[in-house]
Amino acid sequence: MCAVFDRTSKVIHLAHVTSIGRLFYRSARPPYGAKDWSEPVQLQAKTFTVVLSLDTSHTPAHVYAVFGRTRYQGRDRRNTYGELQLQRFDGKAWTKPVLVSEPDTKDNWYPNMNADVRHGIGILYLKGSGRTRPGNKPPLDIMFATTGRPR
Repeated sequence: MCAVFDRTSKVIHLAHVTSIGRLFYRSARPPYGAKDWSEPVQLQAKTFTVVLSLDTSHTPAHVYAVFGRTRYQGRDRRNTYGELQLQRFDGKAWTKPVLVSEPDTKDNWYPNMNADVRHGIGILYLKGSGRTRPGNKPPLDIMFATTGRPR
């Protein structure tokens, strides 16, 4: 689960992944009671993580979501990994996802994104750098993906 707060519009943006891997988004406006939340919108299926950020150069701020699309899941759900993708919400609609982790890799975990992406998006994550014996985690590389200023 991840949430960000737009200080200008006073909106809380929330994304979470369910126990069966579905990614949902919703938002709340003041006074943040139960009736102030939007209906949940399912963005993706087969996901394992999500982080959010805002682009505050727009009004309302655009919401960016980096999520992990599941490519492998072991019997133990904690042994889930895949590729990292990015989507943007402009206040009206979500864009189609774009790949942000290295192509043809599936061992990507724990993404993190800068708090305000108005000057460019930076995504830090861990990538497995090869397989080991069954049951062992692969060695990890620290990866950084970046873009220019969002449009």
